[in-house]
Amino acid sequence: MSTLVASTIRTTTLEETTSAATVSVSNLITINDQRINGYGLVPSNNSGDVTNDIDITAGKCWDTTRTNYITVAAMTKRADATWAAGTNQGMIDTGAFAANSCYYFWAILHTDGTTDILMSLADTWAGVIKPTGYTTGQLIHALPSVTGPAWRQITVVGPEVAYRTSSTEVAGYTSMVNSIISAFTVNVPKLALGRFAMSGLVSTTNYQIILALVDASRVGSSLPHYDGMVYLNQLAVWQTAINGEVLVDASQQIGAGMYWLLGNDTVSIWCKGYTFHRRFAGT
Repeated sequence: MSTLVASTIRTTTLEETTSAATVSVSNLITINDQRINGYGLVPSNNSGDVTNDIDITAGKCWDTTRTNYITVAAMTKRADATWAAGTNQGMIDTGAFAANSCYYFWAILHTDGTTDILMSLADTWAGVIKPTGYTTGQLIHALPSVTGPAWRQITVVGPEVAYRTSSTEVAGYTSMVNSIISAFTVNVPKLALGRFAMSGLVSTTNYQIILALVDASRVGSSLPHYDGMVYLNQLAVWQTAINGEVLVDASQQIGAGMYWLLGNDTVSIWCKGYTFHRRFAGT
């Protein structure tokens, strides 16, 4: 005859999985050593000097080696001055603030534990010109400048960047090869997922038109006959546009193509914003 032995079922609580007494956003980053990449550290245009200054919210992140924890207080940094420690000080690593360029923002950590924000044209830690004593860091975001130089006016939510006014990346390009994907350089951060609009105009009647926005790996190939296109039969001079998300490559290029049956081609491309998935994932 078998004997039924009573047993106790025990539930492990969240508090038992972390050394912290209270679970909060701050210590969730280390629960079970999962090492969540980071939070906060969101840039925005400074209202006092929209041309040069960027506000950064407080936040925390791991460095690129994922061994050092970087905690940064909210601060304002200036693009029109070489980096200096602290809020309302310069943030550029070298050279002068340049127009129509993409800048990458880094949370940086000094050997004495001091932290700050640095901006650079370099999108890798190896390429950043580091202030003395700041030996490690993490990529927190990237923003484009415009003619001036000045910062583009943006709204940022986490990795999502929305332009308050669409930027013209290609204006009235007339050298497209019919039915072939061409390369276009855009002022959008490397490896960001850009949100683009493309217009095509054929200045004659009785034509067909196909537009395509694709990633730069398709450059030189024939126009793809699948998603991301518009196909029209039109009996008058007419212009149309498509919208699409395209991955910007490491050379800041995307691909675009156009097919037209008759007439002269004219192409323009605008950007509405992008998703910067490399946030907290610098190398």
